[in-house]
Amino acid sequence: MDISSLNADVTAWLKDGRFEEALLGDGKYFIGDAYYRGKHDLLLIVSTMIKWASIEKRFGYTEEKFVKALENICRKNVLVGLDAINCYLIIIEDLG
Repeated sequence: MDISSLNADVTAWLKDGRFEEALLGDGKYFIGDAYYRGKHDLLLIVSTMIKWASIEKRFGYTEEKFVKALENICRKNVLVGLDAINCYLIIIEDLG
């Protein structure tokens, strides 16, 4: 797998450190879910984040930004934070 196989918008946001915005899907950071277009595709964001960290060898940076984003998100809306954690667990299990 290489970087070109990942969503270019999401990887650009991650490079810019916009983890919280990407996870929340506000404004220009919104990507419609394939099945529920009105719902933000959080699974895509988290999947891209994990794969991007692996390809770019930026595990520490990604972990730090993801945890900080989750802390901020949980202060605003704990259900969105839990949804992000659930997506993370699904992707990690799927990747083996």
